[in-house]
Amino acid sequence: MLVAATGASAMAPVAVQASDGLANEWRARRWALTPEVHRVAITEALGSKDWSAVYGALDALARDERSARWGLALLSDGGGLPTNLLSHPHPNVRARALDLCTLARRGLDPESPLARALAEDTLERVRHALVRHLAWTAQPEERSDLLLQLAQESDEAAQAAQRLLYSSGPAAWPQQLKGLADESEGLEVALLKHLEELQRAPVSVDLIGGLRALVREESAAGVLVEGLALHGELDGAAVRADRERMVRGWFLLSPDPKGDLDGSLGLERRRQTHALRTGWAREGDVGLGRILFRAGVELAQRESRPGSADDPAPEFTGHLAGAEEFLGASGQGASFLLECAGESLPVGEVLRSSALLTDELAEEVWSLVGARTDTMDEDSDWEGLQWVLAPARSRSLRWTAAAVIAETWVDQGLAGVVEEMLFGLLEDPDRDLRRRSFRWLCDAPGFARRVERLHGCWRRFVAEERLLHLRSLPRKQAAGPFLPDLLELCAMPSGRTAPVLELLGPFRERQEVRATLESWHEEALVELEQADSGPSYRAAQWRGKAIALALGSRSAGNLKEGLVRVIASPPGSDFFVEATLPYDPEWSKTLAGLLAKSAEGRRELLRFLGPATPRRVRVEAGIGLVAHGEGARIAEGILFKDYPGCDVDLGMRVLEALGASDSNDARSFLVDVVLDADDAMERRLAALDALARTEDLQEILLRTQQPELILNAVSALGARAEAGESGVGELLFIALARVESRVGSDRERASDGQVAGELLLACIRSGAGGSALERRAFAGALEASGADLKERFRGLRPAATEFRFRLELTAAEALAERGHLGGALTDAGDWERLDGRLLFELAQLDAQGEWGSALLRAARVALQGEPVGTDTVGLLDRVVWLGYRLGVERGDWAGVGESVSWLLLETLLRGSRSQGFGERLGRFDRRSGVDPFADLGAAALQARGWEALAQGDRLRARALAAQAQVWLGGSDKARAGQAELMEAVAR
Repeated sequence: MLVAATGASAMAPVAVQASDGLANEWRARRWALTPEVHRVAITEALGSKDWSAVYGALDALARDERSARWGLALLSDGGGLPTNLLSHPHPNVRARALDLCTLARRGLDPESPLARALAEDTLERVRHALVRHLAWTAQPEERSDLLLQLAQESDEAAQAAQRLLYSSGPAAWPQQLKGLADESEGLEVALLKHLEELQRAPVSVDLIGGLRALVREESAAGVLVEGLALHGELDGAAVRADRERMVRGWFLLSPDPKGDLDGSLGLERRRQTHALRTGWAREGDVGLGRILFRAGVELAQRESRPGSADDPAPEFTGHLAGAEEFLGASGQGASFLLECAGESLPVGEVLRSSALLTDELAEEVWSLVGARTDTMDEDSDWEGLQWVLAPARSRSLRWTAAAVIAETWVDQGLAGVVEEMLFGLLEDPDRDLRRRSFRWLCDAPGFARRVERLHGCWRRFVAEERLLHLRSLPRKQAAGPFLPDLLELCAMPSGRTAPVLELLGPFRERQEVRATLESWHEEALVELEQADSGPSYRAAQWRGKAIALALGSRSAGNLKEGLVRVIASPPGSDFFVEATLPYDPEWSKTLAGLLAKSAEGRRELLRFLGPATPRRVRVEAGIGLVAHGEGARIAEGILFKDYPGCDVDLGMRVLEALGASDSNDARSFLVDVVLDADDAMERRLAALDALARTEDLQEILLRTQQPELILNAVSALGARAEAGESGVGELLFIALARVESRVGSDRERASDGQVAGELLLACIRSGAGGSALERRAFAGALEASGADLKERFRGLRPAATEFRFRLELTAAEALAERGHLGGALTDAGDWERLDGRLLFELAQLDAQGEWGSALLRAARVALQGEPVGTDTVGLLDRVVWLGYRLGVERGDWAGVGESVSWLLLETLLRGSRSQGFGERLGRFDRRSGVDPFADLGAAALQARGWEALAQGDRLRARALAAQAQVWLGGSDKARAGQAELMEAVAR
């Protein structure tokens, strides 16, 4: 087992020299992972008069929950707290002793003199540790008074105390109210600062009542209180928000802060307030949305024209002036109100209501809610919206609405309201919109059902527009009703353009169409033969190529005759002398490629391998023949000869074709290309790829000296060895020995280190070399671990783990699959010194194996010994996420509860979400059922409920389920988990 291996390595002599800092870190990791092995040394350190020795022992034990409990038992046999260390003369010792008690879940009484003394500690680090200790070990009602005291300072510890206090839920409401009311800058600033934290836990009805008693009727703070009430109401609290009051004060701001010389503080306050208003709108409350819409319509009318004495009294007073100050610009208030209404209301309702607005505002509404129309999945949801596409509406509005309407429909193409709306747009006065609508109707599924009707509409367009619309028809689906029109358009050679001819391709199996295409092909040949200039020659080429593609590969005789005549009619020597585009034999290449697609065509194609055929066409013919096996040996010989004159891209096509051949000559040619130092590296690599499954790869590995070729050969051979091909693994092992034998000699190459690493990886993945090589998998990572850690302490960041340890991780994946990962780590020795990020990646690879949990524990210990960097917090969260997942899979509800509590409390304490937090839990969105803090708060209680059920304590499980019910918030996930728990409790 991993723990035993760690203990063994701990007693072994250290083979490398390390600085005192590194030696201390390696010791801390050993003590944290196997404290019982080092009991004597730890006991001696804890009893030392040297504070740094005491701190070192505490630091090691406080990195791991199991070790923390062991350490606390060592310090206090009676089960009490280590009061001597909590009141130690050195503040670092006091802080780390608190951390130890926190991790061991041994709580300090918040009302005790010791707790009060620690709350007044002069070192911020101690007070911060106390806040974290209270978060983990005390109930909200027990800790709130002390938190309020800690929150009075202005340092990070005080900010953490504030975050914890205001996210403690209803049990802490008296202290929350006092803290908000005593804010020196006023209640609005206090609410702006802490509203987010208050909304991260269930909202207290008593707190709402107390806040309402503190605010004036029409004040910015009053609006914030009602916003908090709205959040609580929607969460299920027994409170009702005054929505009218919220909207009346939507643009209310308190006076700018005193001393705000450059206006930046006021600007930041407006930004916060703006974000809050948008957040309330996104709560998806229909009642609020309808009031906001009424206010937006009223304000739009006032913004669009000057008021008069005859105007009716406004329902919402003071909006215009307030909006200008709030938004920093005039004429934007109605737009913002309607934006917020659009976020609150169901999409269909707000789109229908936008008919009351000016076209400009209606367009804004359609643009804003367009991203949410995926919720309008029933065709009937679009009924009543035809007004927006009426010609009387502005062009801009029609375009915006059409794009919104088509976006969700075009993926399914169902018949109904939306389809009729798009057909109606084919009569729109705007030609571009007609063209776009025609394209939507062609692109959507169900084209065959619509094609007859589309043809009828198309016939009503003028000739020029018809040609434009033909580009929208699908190329691989026959548009039957259009066939007569297509043939008519092509009656004259000038009408035979590539877009039109492409549409005839699906009809080529009809005899009359084939005959017509063959006659046009003949006409194009005559046109080419009679061309007297570069432009006329190029026009005939392009037209002939398009006709040939429409004709397809079945007309082998016509294609062969065409190829003969095209070859016999090269361009005049002066045709392309001054041309911008160089001449390219596109028609002849196309004909050769089409002939290669049928057996009859390939028989005809053999005659074009001679010297009379232009080289470019000859190569195209050779590629086609080699690829299909007919006349392959003759074609191969032609390709061998013509290869040197090919450009890189054509040469790679030649190599790809030869790679499909099973002839010895083709393989020998490919080997020569790989070993030809004068050839382009892209082509040499292509030849190497073509030989990936042949025995010639071994020869290349032993003969070539270019690192790129060697590495590619090793990769291909490694894949074959992993697949079980005999002898390949042994060859890789021999190649590794040869490379390593050059190290330190005059035969050593600069690339030997990289090549040796790839060979070692290939051997380990294939099993070649056995345990002797497996134990070397982590040698490089162990050797670099000290230097890496030093870089981190200097503020530098080594390369990303997946790149820096690519070889180790790839090897570990193979080792884990074979069950050899633990053995390789044990044989490597001192594996706990590995980089914490690498340990975490290894834990993920072996998550289901016997080493997964131990590696995860080691990763957490290692990461806590690093300086707090930009990614450390996120990495620790990822470690916890993996522990959570393993706990769920194994039914370890105590572990699940610990993991969830960590994610909740540590995120609250630091005041910022890690990247992983957002990726896994998302951001609050009640409409989508996403509420990350409700997820965590409910899941922590639900896990404890499941644990109680597993222990047979149904009464306790029922009580925990009742507590979890309060935490469901806006989370669909929490509700689903609650339903499962309630069902289990009821059984």
